[in-house]
Amino acid sequence: MLSSNKVRDRILKGTKLDEGLTPSYAGLGLANVMPTICKILGAPLPNQKPLLDDIIDYDQYKDIKEVVFLLADGIGYNHLLWEMKQRGIHLSAYKDKIVPLTSIYPSTTTTALASLATGVTPQEHSIMGYKLFLKEFGLISNMISFAPIIGYVDFMSLGVDPYKFLGIDTVYAHMKSHGIEPNVLLPKEYKDSAFTNMIYRNANLIGYPSYPRAFSQLRKITNKKKAKKRFMYMYWDLFDTKAHLHGVRGNETSDVVRMLDDHLFDDFLDRMNSPETLFIMSSDHGFVNVDVEDNFFFHEHEDLMDLLTIPPSGEARFLYLFVKNGKLEDVKDYINKNLKKEAFVIESEKALELGLFGLNDARKETLSRIGDLIMIPKNTYTFSYAYTIEDILFRLKAHHGGISEDEMLVPFFMKRLG
Repeated sequence: MLSSNKVRDRILKGTKLDEGLTPSYAGLGLANVMPTICKILGAPLPNQKPLLDDIIDYDQYKDIKEVVFLLADGIGYNHLLWEMKQRGIHLSAYKDKIVPLTSIYPSTTTTALASLATGVTPQEHSIMGYKLFLKEFGLISNMISFAPIIGYVDFMSLGVDPYKFLGIDTVYAHMKSHGIEPNVLLPKEYKDSAFTNMIYRNANLIGYPSYPRAFSQLRKITNKKKAKKRFMYMYWDLFDTKAHLHGVRGNETSDVVRMLDDHLFDDFLDRMNSPETLFIMSSDHGFVNVDVEDNFFFHEHEDLMDLLTIPPSGEARFLYLFVKNGKLEDVKDYINKNLKKEAFVIESEKALELGLFGLNDARKETLSRIGDLIMIPKNTYTFSYAYTIEDILFRLKAHHGGISEDEMLVPFFMKRLG
C-alpha cells in the first residue's frame, strides 16, 4: 500500500491548475469514499470509481459486514497532522495509516455531503456550493437552509420536496436494494432540516443529543445484533463551527480535536471488538485562517458588478460569476488588471472540460448554477457580496471552499474493530 507521502506526491503530480490543488475523482479523492464503502459491502456503485487498490487491499475486507463511517467536518489532513504533532492525541499512534485524499470542488460542506450521500461527483448531483443561483426559483439560495439568501421561509415550508429537488437517488436507496441497512447519526437539531431531507432520504435517521455523547450512542447502536449488512454514517460538525468563529490552530479548535479524539477512542474504538466491522474516518474539507484586511467586498468594485447579471454566488473562496452577454473578456480584463494579486478566473466551460467537477456527464442543473466564469481567490483572500449589514460586520476568522492544500487535503483512516 502507498505511504501517506507517496499518496500526497501522486495527488500533487495529478493537479491540473498551477494555482492550487484540483480534485481527484479517479481514486484518490473524497468522492471515491462512498463507492469504496459500497464495494466493501458487496454493492458496487455503477459508473463510479472506488479508491485505488494502492490505498486499499480490498481482499482483506471480503468478510466485512458493517462499515462505520465518521465524517469530521472541517478537520483537514494538514491540520490533523499539526494536532498530532502538537498534542500527541490517540490518533497519533496511527499516523502512518492516515493518508491524504483530495476534497471536491468547491471544497465545502454542502457539495461534499451531497457527493457522499449520492455516491456521485459534484457535476452529477449539482449541489455546487453554499450559495447557489437556482434557475428553478429565479434567485440565489442558501443550500444548507434551502431558502432564499434573503428571507426566512425555506422552500420545504412552501411545499417543495427537497429530495425531488435533488433529482437523483441517494446511495441509501442503493444500499437498501442490496440488503444493506443504512443509518445516519447526526446532531438531533439537524434531523428534520430541509438539507437533511434532501440528502439523507432512505436512511434511518438517528439524532444524538450532544457531541460528547455521540460516540457512546454510536457504540450502543453498533453493538446491536445485525441479521444483515449494515452501514453507519456519523456526521460530527463541532470543529467546523469553532473554526469559522475562532480560526484554526488555536486553543478553541485544538480543544475540539482533543474532545473528538478522546471520545472516539474512549467511548468507541477502544471498547469495540467486532472483527466484521470496519471503521473509516475522513473529512469534507480543511480550513485557512483569513485576516480581516484580506476580505474584499464586491460593492468595492462597482465596475465589475456592472458587468454581471446577478450577484456572485458559490463560496467566498470559489465564486460563480454570471456575466452579461458580450462582457466575458471585460470581466477577465478587470480582474487581471485590478485583482491579479488576489484572484484568478477560469471559464466555467473550461473547468468542466478539465474534469474539475467530476466524472460522467454534467447535469443541466450544474450548468445553470456555475455561471460563466469561476473566480478563485489566491493565498488567503476572500470575496463576499454583502446582502445585509451583518455580512459586513460579522467576519469569519477561517474559511474553506478554496483550492489551497490546507483546504483541499482531507484525512482518510481505516481500522478493523477487532
